[in-house]
Amino acid sequence: MRFSERCMDAWRRLAGQGRRFVDDRRGAVAIVFIFALIPMVAAGGAAIDISRAYLVKQRLGMALDAAGLAVGSSSGDQAQLEAVMQRYFDANYPAHEIGVPATPVMTIVDNTITLTATADVNATLMSVLGVHNITVAENSTIVREVKGMEVVLVLDNTGSMRHSGKIAALRTAAYDLVDILFGNQAFPPNLKVGMVPYVTTVNIGTGNIAYTDQAGTAAYNGVNMTGKPNHHTLFADLGVAWKGCVEARPAPYDVQDTAPTAGIPNTYWVPYFWADEPDNNYYVNNDYMDDDGGGSFFTRQERRSKYIDQAATVSIDETPQSTRGPNKSCPQEIVPLTNDRDRLFAEVNAMDAWNNSGTNGALGLIWGLRTISPGVPYTEGTGYNDDSTVKAIIMLTDGVNQVCCQGYTPNLSDYGGYGFLHEGRLGTTNRYLAEDQVDAKFTQICNLIKGINPHPDPQHIRLYTITFQVTSSSLRSLYENCATTPAMYFNSPTNAELRTVFQEIAQELSNLRIGS
Repeated sequence: MRFSERCMDAWRRLAGQGRRFVDDRRGAVAIVFIFALIPMVAAGGAAIDISRAYLVKQRLGMALDAAGLAVGSSSGDQAQLEAVMQRYFDANYPAHEIGVPATPVMTIVDNTITLTATADVNATLMSVLGVHNITVAENSTIVREVKGMEVVLVLDNTGSMRHSGKIAALRTAAYDLVDILFGNQAFPPNLKVGMVPYVTTVNIGTGNIAYTDQAGTAAYNGVNMTGKPNHHTLFADLGVAWKGCVEARPAPYDVQDTAPTAGIPNTYWVPYFWADEPDNNYYVNNDYMDDDGGGSFFTRQERRSKYIDQAATVSIDETPQSTRGPNKSCPQEIVPLTNDRDRLFAEVNAMDAWNNSGTNGALGLIWGLRTISPGVPYTEGTGYNDDSTVKAIIMLTDGVNQVCCQGYTPNLSDYGGYGFLHEGRLGTTNRYLAEDQVDAKFTQICNLIKGINPHPDPQHIRLYTITFQVTSSSLRSLYENCATTPAMYFNSPTNAELRTVFQEIAQELSNLRIGS
């Protein structure tokens, strides 16, 4: 027999005895006793019902705590978090338990989650006094421990991305990632995201001119011109603004995240300047002014005087996809780490494909590291010893590292971050060996990123890699080996699947950010 049933049985026995006392005419003591008995029994019944209500209140609080903790370690919009709350609340307050709980109500203000709920308890002995239900209320407050987070997207913006809707799919996927990470916060205080669009060069922006070789003394500054003129001077002679793209630094600085050092010219970046190619060669990809005279291929290309004498004939087009001029194939500017959600949305939506020059994932990835690191030219990143901040780089390509595309000209290639192939900056003038060198540099940078470990977290910079609709098995292996773990590599998703991949990464990062 349950405790409540035993109480009711005792109540019935007491009531029966009370009736016998009333029927007993032997003395007034019977009436006195029965009136004294009623408050005694009522008090006892109240104690029993209140103890039952207290148990319900305890259970309600435990269920709210469990639901609040689950919400605190989850991410998503309001509807998704409410679904998590209800699932954990129901699991911890089963329907067969005493009390009828109402649906919990959740409010989230900044990082504080508050859950409230009520439950009705049916009264037993107190019902004789007209009290049929007892309503109890409880609440739970969870303050989420939110980690700082810095994420850099290193995204292939080469000409091949214009095919089959890939650049549009990338915009949508990157937009989703930013949206998930930021949620409903326009300027979250501890979240920053950056973006590195890359081709065979990157655009560091004209605001970083101080980190470029302004003196013209770096090894490769002006090598494609007679007299080796400073690239900044050439832009001024033409009356064309330098857009912000840079060449790779000479080895070993090209694969290092080291600051430019006064007195060491090769530690500074040379402004990207695609020389005007000869008028009389059908296969060139960037003829934008008169040659100012005849001569051989290289005589025409390297003639210094034409940048002054023929500046009036210059024909510039800097609108993607196909472009023309000294800034040809210079992509969108790097977005430093920022907590401005709307700026990121705008930058993602502005991404486009840039024809010619090829693909250089090594340069894209090293600039991803330079963007997320605490050192110049971008100083928005926290120090590597800050274990309260999660760092992540997401690297995407849709093709092999490529040194292209002028095999029929003496340049042997288009101009890119490593100049023209005929210069041998990659240690060879053979296209295929040069591409192998870019792959090797890419692997070196992957290992550099994974080796940054100043504290016990072996994944201090989480490196995600994505090969986007790639058929090359060697490239897939290159990117899988680059990722922090094999689970952080995503193999050749379709346009639709790419969106899911970015959402999955964003959800994983969100869970890391708010703890578990």
